[in-house]
Formats: sequence, structure tokens, C-alpha cells
Amino acid sequence: MVTKNRRIRIGWTMARVDLLPARPTQCYRCLENGHVRSQCRNEHDRGAACYRCGQGGHIAKDCLEQVHCVICSERNLRADHRMGGPACKPLPLRKKDNRVGKNKENMQTITS
Repeated sequence: MVTKNRRIRIGWTMARVDLLPARPTQCYRCLENGHVRSQCRNEHDRGAACYRCGQGGHIAKDCLEQVHCVICSERNLRADHRMGGPACKPLPLRKKDNRVGKNKENMQTITS
């Protein structure tokens, strides 16, 4: 109701109301999206890293380093943004295919 009218009266004043976009679930252990710390199976523990530059030893509000996304960097994507920010859109890692006979050489000969 409030977001439909986009304005609300507070005392003598009218204030504008804007609905914020939903944030994805983010793990505070590996800093990736889609799960939480208790469900994290990632081998990387980035819990002590600054989410702005990816280095340890300081927090984001005190960070003077260049912005750098470690998650996108590991996936060879553009990394000139902070981790988990609006510009951070890493593709999820693909699970390894452990079936017999599914390696690159076999796939190339089959498709050739």
C-alpha cells in the first residue's frame, strides 16, 4: 500500500517511499552468492578479506586500495568492482563431471 502511493505523511511532512531491490543471499565465508555460511562447501575462506579489494588486514570502510573482485578474477572475468556489488555477476562454477569417458579428448573426437 505504501509503495503503491510512493508517498507517506510523517507529521507535517510528506516523504517519498522507494522500494529497494531484493539482495541475493550471500555467504560471509566465501563471499559468493546463493548460499549462507552454514551451507558453504567452498574451499576458499574469504571471511577475513575486505570485500572492496579482496585483501586481508583491514575492513572496507578503511580500505584505500583499488577495488578488485577476487571471485571474478579467479574466473577470468572483469574484476574492477567490489565483491557482491551490483556490477559483480560471476557465473556459478560448474561441478566436475566424474563420469567415465567424459574428458576433453573424448568430447573433441565425438564432436569432430
